[in-house]
Amino acid sequence: LLASALAIWLINLRMALESISFFRRAQWTGRPRTLALWLTDETFVAASLGPAPTAWEFLHLAWLPYVAWVGGTVLGALSGGLLPALLRDAFGISIDALFIALLVGTLREHPRRLLAALSGAGAALLAQPLGGWSLLIGIGVGAVVNLAVSHAPEDAT
Repeated sequence: LLASALAIWLINLRMALESISFFRRAQWTGRPRTLALWLTDETFVAASLGPAPTAWEFLHLAWLPYVAWVGGTVLGALSGGLLPALLRDAFGISIDALFIALLVGTLREHPRRLLAALSGAGAALLAQPLGGWSLLIGIGVGAVVNLAVSHAPEDAT
């Protein structure tokens, strides 16, 4: 239970970091800061391109992805049990497929991070006997190796 809680906390820490990064750049004060609740991964990326949007521009950008995110969650919760078992099982790995797609994208742009990805995956696999802790170990090892690779001189890799 503790390993699951820590894994969820680490995975969702990205939202806090995205919010801090974006809203420091936007430099909104007062009530518009409540728009942080509308921030999704997609709106973070779109709003981070180019100059920081105004609060009104951000709301125009954020409403559709947010409604789709919440609506999809509600629809899935209500109708997920109606799907055939094979399809439900396929959806079980969809988040894994999403993270792999994101990883492949970043590796194209930063091939030096392949060592970090392989190190994290290898550590998680080796730690499988530890159950839920294997994910945390893989995340930790991958993060440390990524930090080392990111700061290594070009000729060192």
